[in-house]
Amino acid sequence: MLRRILGLDVLPGSSPQGASLLFAAVLAVDGKVVEKWREVDLDKIVEIVSDRNVEALALDNVYELATNIDELSRFLKRFPRSPRIIQVTFIDGETVSIEALCALTGICSGKLDPLQTAEVCALLAYNGVGAEALVFEEETLIRVGRGRVPGQGGMSRERFKRNIELQVKRKVREISEALRKNSLDYDLFIRKSGEGLTGATFIVYAPREKLNGLVKNEDGHELFVRIEPVGREKIEFQPLGAKVSYKPLTEKYLIVGIDPGMSTGYAVLDLNGRVLSLGTGRLLGRGDLMRRLYSIGKPVVIATDVNPPPAYVRKIAATLGCQLFVPSRSLSIDEKRRLALEAAEAWGLKVKTAHERDSLAAAYKAFLYYRPLFEEVEKEGEKYDLPVPIDEAKLLVIRGKPVSIAIQEAMRKHVGLRLPLERFEKFSAGTEIEKMQGELEFLKRVVEELVHENNLLRHELRKAEERSQRSEEALKRLLQLKELGKRLNPEFSKMEARIEMLQSEINSLKSVLENTILEEKRLKETMYSVVLGEKIAVLKLSRLLDKSGLRARYLFVDKELPEDYLFRVLGEIKPPSANLYVFFRNQHELQRVKGKLPIGTIPLSIDWVNGVEDIGDFVVLPVEEIEKAVNRQGEEVEKERLRRLLVDYREERRRSMGRV
Repeated sequence: MLRRILGLDVLPGSSPQGASLLFAAVLAVDGKVVEKWREVDLDKIVEIVSDRNVEALALDNVYELATNIDELSRFLKRFPRSPRIIQVTFIDGETVSIEALCALTGICSGKLDPLQTAEVCALLAYNGVGAEALVFEEETLIRVGRGRVPGQGGMSRERFKRNIELQVKRKVREISEALRKNSLDYDLFIRKSGEGLTGATFIVYAPREKLNGLVKNEDGHELFVRIEPVGREKIEFQPLGAKVSYKPLTEKYLIVGIDPGMSTGYAVLDLNGRVLSLGTGRLLGRGDLMRRLYSIGKPVVIATDVNPPPAYVRKIAATLGCQLFVPSRSLSIDEKRRLALEAAEAWGLKVKTAHERDSLAAAYKAFLYYRPLFEEVEKEGEKYDLPVPIDEAKLLVIRGKPVSIAIQEAMRKHVGLRLPLERFEKFSAGTEIEKMQGELEFLKRVVEELVHENNLLRHELRKAEERSQRSEEALKRLLQLKELGKRLNPEFSKMEARIEMLQSEINSLKSVLENTILEEKRLKETMYSVVLGEKIAVLKLSRLLDKSGLRARYLFVDKELPEDYLFRVLGEIKPPSANLYVFFRNQHELQRVKGKLPIGTIPLSIDWVNGVEDIGDFVVLPVEEIEKAVNRQGEEVEKERLRRLLVDYREERRRSMGRV
C-alpha cells in the first residue's frame, strides 16, 4: 500500500501547453493530510517529492502533467527516485469524473476547488482507487563508456587509451558482479578494443529503484556510467495492486529464430512455415523482443543457428516456456545462405542483413525439423468429421506427444472434455470395431460437453445482462445526483451557461484576432511590394466620384456608369501630359466604350491581369502583369486596325467591280 502520496490538481488557466504550469498540492501520509500548498510549479513538486520521500503523485488526469509520454518521461527523470503516477479517475478501463467518485465514496460533496480536488485525489489513491500510469518498462539501461577519447600523440596516447579501456572493462566486471550477487537478470552488450572495452550496455530486467545502492551514475574524465529506465511507446494504465504482465495479442503459434549480438536479428514463422516478420534491433533486450513477438502471436519454439546455444537465446526460451531448437552442429555460412534464401523466396521477401539471414535460417531449420510431424498431424486430422484445432495439435507434437494422442487432446481441450487420457489411449488400440466404438463414445462425449458448454454460456450471458443492468442503474443514480446538485445550487446552471457563452465569445474574438493578424501581415507584404516598385496601387473610380481636382495614371472602373458621365470624369482625372490607363471589370465593358474614350486613355481589362489584390480604395496589381495587359491591348489595337483595312479594301473592290 502507498503511504506517502502527493495529490495534485492543475490551477484554472494553467496547462502543459502554457508558459507556466501551476498546481494545488496536498501531501497525505497514511491517509491523513499533513501539508497543503495553494500554488506550486514543477520545480517545487520535484523538491517536495525529494525532501519528503513521496511515493506517488495522484491526479484526476495524468495529462495535466504533460501532453504526451515523452514529456512525462522527461519530467519523471528529474527525480532522484521517480514517484509512481496515479490517475484516480481511471477505473476498470473507464474514466469516471471526480464528482462521481465523491458521490460514490462519500468523502466529499459539492463543487471542489483545486486544493480540495488535490486532497480527494491523495485520499482516493491511498484507498486503492484508480490506476497507475505506466511510463517506463520494468527494465533499466546501464551505459558504460570512455569519458574522453585521447587526442593525437605517439606511444603515450596509445598507453593512455589502453588504460581507459581497461578501466571501462573493470567497471563492467564490477557492475556484473553486483547484479549477479543481487540475483538481477540482465543482458550485456559490449564493444571490445584490444584487451579492454570501449563501452558496454546492460539491460537489467528490474525497475530503476532496484538498482539504488548497487550501481550509481558516474561522470569522470576516464569513464562514465549512466542509468536510465526504459520508456514505453505509450502510456498504459494498470489497476492499483495488479502486477505487470504481458500476453500475446493472438493465439497464433510461432517459431522464432534469434541471432543475438550488438544488433540482434529475429525471424518469426507460423507453424505452416510462413514468414510473418523479419527484423533487426540494436541493443535489443529480451523484454523488448518479447513485446515484439507478443504483438504477433505466441512463441512456442525458439531456434538458434549455433551449438551450443547463446545464453541470450537460452534465457528467452526459458522465460517464454518455449521448446529450444538447437542444431546438432553449428550451421555453416553456405547452409545459412541456402536456408534463408529458400524461406525468403517462398514468401517473396528480401533478406537485408547477415543478422536477418542467420535468424531466418535458424527458424526455417527448426520448421524443416518439425515439418514431417506437422504433415502427419494434418493428414490424421482429416479423418475426423469434426473441425480439428490443427495448430493446437502441432504444439502438442512439438512438446513430444504422439500424433494421434496430440489430435485427441487438442480436440478435448477445444471442446472442454475432461475424459481421462488413458481412455483415449484405449481408443487408439484394438480392433477396428473397438476403434469405431471408441470414436463413437468420444463423439457422444463431445456432444454432451458442447450442450454443457452451451448451458454455461447461457448462464454467463444472464450474469452479464444482470451486471449491465446494475451498471445502468448506477449510471442513473449518478445522473440523478448530478441533477440534484444542480437543483440544490440554482446558480450552477446560470454560471455554467454564462461560462459557455463567454467561452464562445472568447473563441469568436480569437478567430477575429487571428484573421486581423493575417490581414495585417498581408497588407504589410503588399505595401513593401508597392514601395519596392514590384506592384502598383490602382485607385477605384467609385472612391473618386465625390472628389475633384484629382489626377491619376491608373484607374479601375469598379462600377457601371453612363457613358457620357464616364467620359467626362475620365477627362478630368487624366494627367495633362501622360496616358491614363483605365482597367474595366471585364472585356465586355471594355468593348462597349472602345474608341469613345478621351485621347490618351488606354482601356484595359482586369481579366488580363493575374495576382489582383482588393484592398479597400485600391486594387494592387503586379507591374509585370500591367505590362502584359498593355502589350495585349496594343496587339488588340493592331488587329483591329488590320481588320478595318481589310474591310475597307473589300468594300473598295466591291464598288470598283460594280462600276465595271
